[in-house]
Amino acid sequence: MEAQTVKTKRLPDTFGIRFGLLSPKIAKQIKEQGLKYNGDDVEEFERMRDAIFTLGFGGLIIDSQEKKLWIKLYNKILRHVGKVNKCNIKPL
Repeated sequence: MEAQTVKTKRLPDTFGIRFGLLSPKIAKQIKEQGLKYNGDDVEEFERMRDAIFTLGFGGLIIDSQEKKLWIKLYNKILRHVGKVNKCNIKPL
């Protein structure tokens, strides 16, 4: 029996999410890049983004911890978008 190969596309190399206070909602950023997403999951990512800001501004975490949290959140979003769009991903 011959093995079947499944074709998957690559997520664009230009994929990115901005996390600044004045950045658009994560859902809008994903949509503007022409990609699909699950609304419930992205709302959870928004809550996580707000929580990181709260911890940072409240002085409860140091800069290096905050940076690690941003990377973790980005990778979580990246995995989600890759799965929904059936794309290969390269986490940070």
